[in-house]
Amino acid sequence: MRKRNNFISVFTMFLAIGFAIIFSIPVKATANGVQLKANRTYTAYDVTGDGTKDKIRIRAANQTDDEAYSSLTVSVNGKTAYRLKNTRFYNVIANIYTLKNGQPFLYLYAPAENGDGPVCALLKYTNGKFRKILDFTEIMAGYGDHRIGEVTNLNGNKIVITESIVSYSLGINAINFTYEYVNGKFVPTSRYGSYKEIYSADGSSRHFTVSSDLPAYTRPGATAVNTTLKTGSLTKIIKCALISGKMYIQLECDGEIYWIKALENPPISDNERQFMEVRYAG
Repeated sequence: MRKRNNFISVFTMFLAIGFAIIFSIPVKATANGVQLKANRTYTAYDVTGDGTKDKIRIRAANQTDDEAYSSLTVSVNGKTAYRLKNTRFYNVIANIYTLKNGQPFLYLYAPAENGDGPVCALLKYTNGKFRKILDFTEIMAGYGDHRIGEVTNLNGNKIVITESIVSYSLGINAINFTYEYVNGKFVPTSRYGSYKEIYSADGSSRHFTVSSDLPAYTRPGATAVNTTLKTGSLTKIIKCALISGKMYIQLECDGEIYWIKALENPPISDNERQFMEVRYAG
């Protein structure tokens, strides 16, 4: 039991160190959006969706001795539309994205330790308040830690988001998903996501070695095991799928294409890792 607890402690430490490195530089959106800075007032943009320009101010306040903030307020036309109190974050990243249909959305991310923070979401203004319409921390909930995201492309009423995660299966990676705004909400256009980056022990790579015998399936969501990938087998990661909240990973092994179930818990020993080269720290 003591050996098991020591492994978990080391695993947690690696996660913390890795994301401290990755998120030491704030994320910047690359899509066609308008960037807002904290503690400034803007009057040139429509954020409510009524077609008129609004007075917008994002306030980060109550800075602590270690330069962290403890409260975040977004006001629109002099009224509080979003507020977080008794929290902790180091920076505010905010962008307004406007779809082809004229609907504006506020991307709000307040990073803290390891990239985590009190909010990382797209917000929509409704009845005087901003409410989460797409929470980036929930998209791959249960399959890894330090889940954040950003809008990386906007085309018409569709957005491409890039989700970053320290997944239990593959370690540090980023995945692109496409969403479309339909009937008042963002819905995925496909159940598949494409890996933008995977950081293995060999650097940025999609090639992994099976750590212990791994059940493989013909399709995501299948219940019958098609084959077992043996320890030491060489694989190449292709893409992933999210189906009814369950995550699956597609890979190639010996010229054949298979799907595996993504780990839902952190491995408590090296033998429980799916792949040998997984890297949990930067």
